[in-house]
Amino acid sequence: MSAILIALGACGAVLMPLWIEEVDSATRYSQLVPGTVVDTFYLATHIRDDQPLTFTRYDVEGTVQDTWILEGVTARVGLYQAGGGIVYAQDSQAEVTGLTRIDLNQQSVSPATTDALPPDLPEPTVNVISSKPDGVVISINGYDENQRYQKYLGRITATGELSYYRINESYYGIDTYVLRENSGYLMTGSVSDADDTGQQRGFMLFLDSELNPVADYRLPEKVKVRAVFNGFVAGYVSAPVTNREYEFFYADGSRQTGAELFERGTVFYGENEFYIARFQLNSNQSWEFCRYDYNIALQNCFNTTIPGGLDKVVVQEDGSLGLSAEDDLSGPIGIGLSIEEIEGSILANGSVAGSTLNRVTTRLYDRDGRILLDARPTPYRTFGQITLCTEPWDYFVATCYEPETYSAGTCFHHDTLFMGPRDAITLTLHCNAENDSKNELTRWQAP
Repeated sequence: MSAILIALGACGAVLMPLWIEEVDSATRYSQLVPGTVVDTFYLATHIRDDQPLTFTRYDVEGTVQDTWILEGVTARVGLYQAGGGIVYAQDSQAEVTGLTRIDLNQQSVSPATTDALPPDLPEPTVNVISSKPDGVVISINGYDENQRYQKYLGRITATGELSYYRINESYYGIDTYVLRENSGYLMTGSVSDADDTGQQRGFMLFLDSELNPVADYRLPEKVKVRAVFNGFVAGYVSAPVTNREYEFFYADGSRQTGAELFERGTVFYGENEFYIARFQLNSNQSWEFCRYDYNIALQNCFNTTIPGGLDKVVVQEDGSLGLSAEDDLSGPIGIGLSIEEIEGSILANGSVAGSTLNRVTTRLYDRDGRILLDARPTPYRTFGQITLCTEPWDYFVATCYEPETYSAGTCFHHDTLFMGPRDAITLTLHCNAENDSKNELTRWQAP
């Protein structure tokens, strides 16, 4: 199907898409993947478990360049983008053979590795932790022949070599982190054989990029990691909220206080800088974004209003910030109605008028917080009746909503691919007035 070209509105108040392309809606997985050729991108789709994975290449005008059907390759567990035209598809967690390496540059498919898993695990479980062009990091867990639970951290190189590190049996509740710039790995967790006083119940294990242990030391409790850097992390030792002390933990085993800036918010990493996003409490959809260099020096902060929760955030090479947010609202029609008034109206009349609203927002900000692109497709709305769906004697009162009419619009966000400081491709679900839906590719570009 050819793209639908749409002209910009004359008033300039609302950004209109350059084009919209309808794509297959019956997909289990739908992801956008950067192209290996300038001004192209891929749509990866997995329709059903028994159907092969498909990559469709588009140019930035929405025209299909080619379609690659990967016969025999499925992604029932997940699809993991590694960058550089490399994608990993996981079909099964039972064996590492369920992990396939896909090279979009060469249009070639190969097992991620043909090497054997640890021999003491007859029925292992394999999970992908992280994927990069130079390989993939996995966890390998399972019971040995003596019914003891064994844990391994594994690394598969781009050429298929598998290496793994056996984790101390007394370590459990493990979280694994990949340190920046390929500087190694960190595992944190709890210890089952704590000392007699019960005071050394946590551990931190640093490994280098080849899975060689660098530092392994005990702590009073498990460390909660808030940010990951090159050779060190920021976080706190688990403790009551009032006693938390935020610290930097280093691969040489040393610690340093002064990491309080990571107390609240989510970290998003870029090539040369990172952002901390903090939702402003007691505010109306307001967020604060603060930008830091990798010396942990503050560069600037800005506030912005974003409807809904952050669904995808990307720091681009030039430091600009791209995000997509999704909002899902529902409730009675009317301002200032209390819970008691709503329940009373339902009990008296059997129902009360209600509505739902789904909206997706995609934005691009420059490093100083100026909005470069603000894409807000028409939201999807429904109108109907809210009723009680529990018996009057039930302890909890629950309500049910029955839609009666539908107002066409964008009702779900799948993925966004940011193509630069003023350009984005979105993959969304469009719902019409008949309550039917279809997936749409849309290109947005700032004037």
